[in-house]
Amino acid sequence: MAAFGKHLARQLGFLERSVAAFDSGHHQEAIRIGTTVRVIFHDTRSSTSLLRHLNALNVLVRSEAPDRSRQDAQLAGKRILGEFSWSLAQFSLKGFLPCTDKSGPHRFIEAPQWWRETFAHMEGINYTRKAVVLWAVNKDGGAHVDDELVPEYEQLKSAGSFGSIEAPGGQTIPIEDAHLTFLRTMAFEVLNSPDLVAFTKS
Repeated sequence: MAAFGKHLARQLGFLERSVAAFDSGHHQEAIRIGTTVRVIFHDTRSSTSLLRHLNALNVLVRSEAPDRSRQDAQLAGKRILGEFSWSLAQFSLKGFLPCTDKSGPHRFIEAPQWWRETFAHMEGINYTRKAVVLWAVNKDGGAHVDDELVPEYEQLKSAGSFGSIEAPGGQTIPIEDAHLTFLRTMAFEVLNSPDLVAFTKS
């Protein structure tokens, strides 16, 4: 168990360095954030997540996404074409930015729920952390590169699909590469999950 705690500490160190690179302007570093998050959370028939190794599958992880069940109740199952909600990002005059406010509203949910949680809904598509991470890692250069990406992921990357930001002076700037912003927020969530970080000391 102690060995896996050391492996988790190493992965969190990778996240911290990727976050520093992203915040200094190297936004493509978010793809490597995805690779690290996959190592921590994702199980397959041929690979075992660090959380499973640590017997910590149900550890609490911070979520910046609002409680979707409450919003769903308010919407009564209705969906509006073009609706974009439950984002792991914030709109500001400076752009489409990741959530990084430690004092901001948040929840703590068990890791499997966090991994599969819908954090954004747009044009009838539900986006989960798991889906976006695996698209980035398995198809967009994190661990593998495909010549074709799934349409849902292409939509995340394309300019203007998630709207635009009105910059100072009235200039309108289309949002692009939203997936990188979302991945950066996932790193923030993981690094600010005390119960998860505690396993590095076990």
